This record gives sequence, C-alpha cells and structure tokens, in this order.
Amino acid sequence: MGRKLLLAAVVLLPLAGMVVCHYLILSHLTVLGGAVSEELFCGGTGLLDCNDLPLHPASSLLGRPLPVWGILFYFSMLGLGIAAVAHRGMDRKAIVALGFITSTIALLFDAYLGVVMVTQIGALCPNCLVTYGINLALVLSYRVLDRRTVEALRWSHLLPSWRALRQGSLADYYRNAVKAGSLLVLAGVLALVFFLTTRPFDELKARSREELNQFLMLVLFGQPQVDMARFEGQPSIGPAEAPIQVAVAADFQCDFCRSLANQLLRLQREAPESLRVSFVNLPVSCKCNPEVPTEFHEDACWLAEAGEAAAEQGRFWDYHDLVYDGIRFSKVSEETVFPRLVQAGIDAELARNALESGRTRDAVSADIALCSELGITATPSLVVNGRVKRGAAYPGQLEELFHVLAHRALEEQDGGGEEVGPSLGRNAEPEAH
Repeated sequence: MGRKLLLAAVVLLPLAGMVVCHYLILSHLTVLGGAVSEELFCGGTGLLDCNDLPLHPASSLLGRPLPVWGILFYFSMLGLGIAAVAHRGMDRKAIVALGFITSTIALLFDAYLGVVMVTQIGALCPNCLVTYGINLALVLSYRVLDRRTVEALRWSHLLPSWRALRQGSLADYYRNAVKAGSLLVLAGVLALVFFLTTRPFDELKARSREELNQFLMLVLFGQPQVDMARFEGQPSIGPAEAPIQVAVAADFQCDFCRSLANQLLRLQREAPESLRVSFVNLPVSCKCNPEVPTEFHEDACWLAEAGEAAAEQGRFWDYHDLVYDGIRFSKVSEETVFPRLVQAGIDAELARNALESGRTRDAVSADIALCSELGITATPSLVVNGRVKRGAAYPGQLEELFHVLAHRALEEQDGGGEEVGPSLGRNAEPEAH
C-alpha cells in the first residue's frame, strides 16, 4: 500500500467512524426515549440487536454514553490524520506513532466491549462492530505508515516548540505556529462536539426526571383512577398480591410497546415477588379498534388474536417473547409467524382454528372495550397501582419508579400475602415454568 493511500486512509477512516457514531447516538437516544432502534446496520431483534446495549452499564463512561466518546475519539483521530498529511519528517513520525498508540488503545477497549456484549448482554451491536473494524483498519494503517516513515522518533515534535516560536528560523516559526493553532482549533472543536452531542441526552434525562416525579407523586399520594381488579383474567405474571400491580395496554406491532414490555419483564424477573404484570390488547388498527381512524399497524389485529390463541394453550408469555424478541416487525406476516409458533410450544393448527372460530376476535374486542371504558386510549399505556400513564416510558424512569414503590412497600409491609403463580390468561390451564 502506497504512502499516499495510507495517508488518505488515516483521514477517511475517522470520517467513516463519525458517521457510524452519529447513528449510534441516534440509536441510544431512541432506546433511552422508550422506543426500538433499527438505525443503519442495527437488527431489530435476536443476536444482532442494538436495543439492549444502551441500557447496560457498560454503555456509558463517566456518566456519558459511549457513542459520545466515540465521536470525540474520531474527531481527534481526524485531527491526527490531517496533521500526518500536513507535516513531514520527525513531526510526521511522532504524529503517526501517537496515532498508532491511540487507535491500539481504542481497539483493546473494543475487545473488552465485545466480551461484555457476548457474555453479559447476549446481543451484538452491528454498528459497534463496524467501528471495531474501522479501528482495526486505523491500527494497521498507522502501523504500516510508521514503518515507512524512516525518521527517528522524537516525542517532543508532537507539540510546538516555544523556543522555535521565539528564536527559530522563519520556517520553524511558521511550522510551530501551525502546530499551536491546530491544537487550539482541535480543542475548541472537541469542546463544541461534546456540548452538542451530550445536550440531547441531558435534555432527555431532565424530561424523564420531571415526568417520573410527577407520576410518582400521583401513584404514592393520588387517588387511584382504575381498580386493578378490572384486569383479573388478563394474561398475567407475578403474585396476585404483589405490592406493585402493572397493566400494560399494548400492540404486538409497536416498537414502543416492545421496549416497554421487555423492561417490565426484566424488572419482574429481578424481583418476582414484588411485581405483577398484566397484558391488555390495544392494537393501533381500524381493522379491530374502532377508536383508531386508520390501519396504522396492519398486522396488529391478527397478532393480538394469535396471542389470545396462545393464551388458550397456556402459552401467552411464550408467544409474547417470540413476537417481541424473535421476529422483526418488518418481516411480520402470517407466513413468518405461524411456522415459528412451535418454537414457543404453541400448536399452530389449533391457533389457526381459534382465529377462524372468531372467539379470539371477540377476546381482542373485549380488551379494546375495557381500555375504552377505563379511558386508556394511547398505545402503549401503563396502569401502575391504579394510576394511568399514557405513552412510552424512559427505561431509567421505569426502573426508578419500580425501586421507589418496592422500597415503600417494604416499609409498609405488615405481613405477606399468599403467593400465587403466574396467571396464564383466558381459558388457559396452568403450566409448569
């Protein structure tokens, strides 16, 4: 590889990294805002899924999301690349050596994050993997460029020489003045980029905090809007006497619903004695929901009916996990879903018969009527201990809400109720889990 091509690579690769980090930032904002991200190379579900990573502690450093640091890194590497092109001799040698060391450290950090994704998260972020490839290419480019730069390495050539600025020749003066000016410009650009990329996260956090405080006050001190007994008979998981009762009105073709459902089930698994989650169908489609003017989610109605068919077989939550986690919404159809029901232990033929009989349609209509009667009109919506929260929820918001309510329940506890196993929904026989 020629030197000119290598110099072009150390400039173009950081630009490519910036583009990917831009999409990673959008992905983090989407997920932290309560939706599901499929930005750029991201898959929606399964192994190649970007949606679990922003919620993991390893996705932030010093309180800031990793894509923010990533885009700062690539701006810095772009500065180094331009400096490598602009300088000659020992100046270039020092810059290239620094580029090699910096990109190597980044690659080692990538290896750590890769181990975290495989061992702790169980999902791979395709956009992250692209940045790993970019960093590897940077390491190799700087390594080869370093070998082809024959001058001796002097680290002092990285910074401007103040002696040369005061007493050196005119050429030395301008060379070091350019170095000083470049460092100042780079520092200013990095500060501006840091401000611009962190501001949306700060605003999102502030909105989440304000909304959480308002809703928490209503749950703790306000009068219940809904009697949670109205959700008896719905597919539920968790003890019937759990101190935190949550009903979620959702749509199986809704990204916000999927994010919300996954958060709730994760919290339920963390503290199974404290939280009960019930599910109510509220499809966003005029095919089955008279409150919706358009066919916004064209597959939502039959997906809801298939869930009712799964509930008849005692497999609602298996169906729930299959649709939300195992199938990308962009590929949802009866041809893709029904053959995969066996993965959730569901008899597909019985499910089809249930849909054809019309009783699953009646069950979905009953859920929609219940939501209408209770004033629940937004999909998704939550009912937490009798208080209604319309729309999506920030992941940190739900987690903090849960912990506050659980702590309060422990303080007020004067005796535990009898534990009840998961309720499997309408017409379902109990099954072992």
